[in-house]
Parts: sequence; C-alpha cells; structure tokens
Amino acid sequence: MKNWLKFTPAIAIACTLTTSPLLTISAEEIEVISEKTAESTTTLTGKLLLPSGKDFKFTDCKVTISRSPDFSPLMKLFPSEKFENLKGNEKNKAIQEWFKTDAGKEYTALGRKISEQRFSVTVTPDDKGNFTAPNLAKGRYSVSSYIPHMIDGKATSDKAAEKMTSLKLTGEATHKMEDIQLVVIANPKIGEMAPTFAIKTVHGKEFKLEDLRGKFVLIDFWAVWCGPCRGETPNVKAVYDEFGGDRFEVLALSLDNETAEPIKYAKDHDLKYMQGFLGKWGDDHVTKLYGIKGIPSMWLIDPDGKIVAKGLRGAKIHSEVKKALEADAKAKKI
Repeated sequence: MKNWLKFTPAIAIACTLTTSPLLTISAEEIEVISEKTAESTTTLTGKLLLPSGKDFKFTDCKVTISRSPDFSPLMKLFPSEKFENLKGNEKNKAIQEWFKTDAGKEYTALGRKISEQRFSVTVTPDDKGNFTAPNLAKGRYSVSSYIPHMIDGKATSDKAAEKMTSLKLTGEATHKMEDIQLVVIANPKIGEMAPTFAIKTVHGKEFKLEDLRGKFVLIDFWAVWCGPCRGETPNVKAVYDEFGGDRFEVLALSLDNETAEPIKYAKDHDLKYMQGFLGKWGDDHVTKLYGIKGIPSMWLIDPDGKIVAKGLRGAKIHSEVKKALEADAKAKKI
C-alpha cells in the first residue's frame, strides 16, 4: 500500500504554529509494539520506601506502570502553511473536511494503530515494599507509586503520598528500578496558614509570599500551554482591575518551561498583576507545597497569610474576592 499521509488532523489545532516543511509517512513505517505482539518482554522490579513519621503500610500502596502511544512521528507532519491564513470556524471546518478525504481516513486508521501502544497495569507491593510487573514491551513508561488516602480502612480516590518516575525499557529480560521514596502529598485546608515560598518573578526578581502580607492575595497556578488557564484570564484580569491596589493583589505562578512565554502572554493581554515563575511542572517545589494536582488552581489568601478559599473558577473568583474584602472592611469599621 502506497497511500501517503500528509496531515495530522487530530492534533492540527494544537500545532497551527508549526512551520516545518511538509513530510510524509505511511502506515508501514510506524512500528507499533504491544504486550501482545512484542518479541521480547521485560520483568520490571522495584522497591518502595515509605515516608517517615506516618502510619502507612506497604500493602496499601499501589504502583501503576503506564505506556502512552508515541505520536511524535505524526506531530511532525501537520502542514500548518495550508491553514495558517484561515481563522476560527473557517479553519476548523477546513480541518474537519480533511477527515473525509482518503488521506484523512487513512490517518484515522493509523491513529488507531498507534493507540495500540497504550498500556497500563497496577500492582501491589509485598509487605516489605517490593513489587514486580512482568511482560512489559519495550518503550517509555511512567511509573506512579502512591498510597491512597484511607477512610475507615477503605481507599479513596485521593492520594496521601506519591512519587512519579519514568523509565525506558529496551527489551532486556529484567529491569530493576532504583528505590522509590514516596512523598506525602500536601493538602492545605481553608483556615490554615498558606505554605510560604520564595521564588523569582518572570523578570528574575526575587520574591517571597510574605512580601504581600497585609493584602488579600489571589494565587493563580497556571501556564500558557494550559487552555483552561487561558480561559480564566478574563476573570482574573477583571477581578484585579476592579479590586487591585493596597488591599488586594493577584500573584500568577507560571508553570511554563521558559519565562518568555508568560512575559509575552501578559504583554499581549495587558495583565498588570504580578507574574511569578515556577518553571516546568514537576521540577518546582511550590506545587508540591500546595498539593496541586491540576491547573488552573486558584487560592485566596488573607492579609495574615491564612487560606480563605481555594479551587476558584469562573464567577466564583469575583464573588469570593468581593465577599472577603467586604467582610474585612466591615470588621475594621467595628
């Protein structure tokens, strides 16, 4: 079969800024390896280490080993120049029309083939923390080791401790991981003191959360690459434009890889509030202090440093800030 693929419609919208030359690929050129078809598989072994000072049990722990499909070959193929002069619905319609072509149909079939690489298995360690996962095909894996939060002896969907690691298997018979030290997940509650931290702004100026004591502070964990975060920009900007000043501040904490991204975004959207920089998610320490599991994540801190509200989205951002400021003003008048 010599039908060549020249588009990647499933990822086209996310790749419209790509300017690489047009490449081609055929279904035969995609190597798909799964546990069912692999000529050789690996037995993965490892050992968990429990956090000190906590009453955790190894037998409550779980280890999830996951391999996601490698779509990188397709990521290189989308011809952005074909759609770069189109906008909005016109661009979306053009991309959707492509799905109806022979190339689009073949791409769909190829995407399904690549998706066969998706794999996940969860194992439970023994009473000493040792675990084994047999029959893993070669590839890159993420390993999530965790302890579920227990209520009355039953596991919940929340995690009490966790450690994320990654590895690459090349088809060896066995692979022993380095010991995995589980880390307790923070879960600051409303009414508690907000974890303090020292970071730098996007312009390299050193900054501490304590520098904003005396003000209400809306902390916004976000990133330019995060669509829902960008979707909240108008709400955050509006609350700052209305209340920002001596009593209220917004502190945006970027989880982008480079400072250039939030700097440009703030300039393009006329954002006047503070722009802090945490860097690549997973490498920073502040998200761990706050137990951040997803972004955007917004926290309202009072002038004394206590958590007033968290998990704010949409209209709730304005209403919670307004309520806190009004209650504070009323208290001071009394």
